[in-house]
Amino acid sequence: MKAKASKKIASSEPPKKVTSPAKDYFQTSERNLGLFNFVIDTVIISDFVSHLAQRALNGEELDKESTPRSLLGKEPGTRTRHLRKYRQDILQTFFARSVDNFEVYLVDILREVLRRRPEILRSRQQNVTLEYVLQFPSIDNLVQDIIEGKVNSLSYKGFSELEQWYEEKGIPLVVENETRQTIAELIAMRNIIVHNRGRIDERYIRTIPATTYKIGQLRDLEVDDLFKAVAVLNIVVSATDHEIARKFGLKTNVLKKEKAMI
Repeated sequence: MKAKASKKIASSEPPKKVTSPAKDYFQTSERNLGLFNFVIDTVIISDFVSHLAQRALNGEELDKESTPRSLLGKEPGTRTRHLRKYRQDILQTFFARSVDNFEVYLVDILREVLRRRPEILRSRQQNVTLEYVLQFPSIDNLVQDIIEGKVNSLSYKGFSELEQWYEEKGIPLVVENETRQTIAELIAMRNIIVHNRGRIDERYIRTIPATTYKIGQLRDLEVDDLFKAVAVLNIVVSATDHEIARKFGLKTNVLKKEKAMI
């Protein structure tokens, strides 16, 4: 369903009440960004402590105006230089994890819907042999296995195919028109990170025909790319979860934030 999110829902901030799949999504997203910030802060602060210790050992006066952040520009430490050297590797890792988390949500929420409304899978093309049916001790077990089989097959589909299947079955997947291409690009970027070491391939060009990148080029990532990706994906999950929970009567619970890393 190509629905539009209300202004209240269209926010990158997690909603107060969510389904179980959305809870897993937002908590995983929070841990992912929390770990990213933890790594960055640890490097910066460690270099700053080393800088202060070095000045003290050399008998130099400590600059009261100096801060961990100010040191980055004028005298970056060893750890900071290594962090910059491996910046693409680090960004790729956290970026791919963020998109993976989004795709897992789409499959998990679908599983919840089908468990609630298994008749959605009713189809004239559904062929089930007697031998297959007799494997299960009850109809419920049979239905659950059929659901898992369908969910598993859909997990390998591209976003456009999954969106089309959602729409055909009357399951809301709330993506603004202007966001759809962004989602496609995020997934395409994740795919080249996982399958081609971050370099542009023919599939990426087909998905993003307007790109200025050439086949074989490294798709550079910036920190903003990671944060913008998470913001966009959060909006889609928030709006979609709200509509699906409302339409299918799925249980929602208050989303509790995890304690920040020390």
